[in-house]
Amino acid sequence: MEATKEDISQPKTDTQEEGFQSEQVLTIVGAHFVHDTFTAFVPPLLPLVIEKLSMSLTLAGALTAFMQLPAILNPFIGYLADKISLRYFVIIAPAASATLIGLMGLAPSYSG
Repeated sequence: MEATKEDISQPKTDTQEEGFQSEQVLTIVGAHFVHDTFTAFVPPLLPLVIEKLSMSLTLAGALTAFMQLPAILNPFIGYLADKISLRYFVIIAPAASATLIGLMGLAPSYSG
């Protein structure tokens, strides 16, 4: 019996049989939205944070630099994602970021 061209051209995988995973995609999109929204609040609120915490301009600049640190680490995070499963990191990182930025107004000083 001869195999047809359709049978051997594309082997079926589990993801092809399940279809599009809307719930998982919406979870990632929602977490990314929350992360971007909360980090976008920091620059307009920075003058208020400087006044409330009596920060110097050096500390305010450091805060902005620390917020950019994950962008610098993206190549390393991508390398790790290729080697090991970072499923929980993808879930926890935006949640931790949003929580810490949300609690920033309650901080009594710059160091916590």
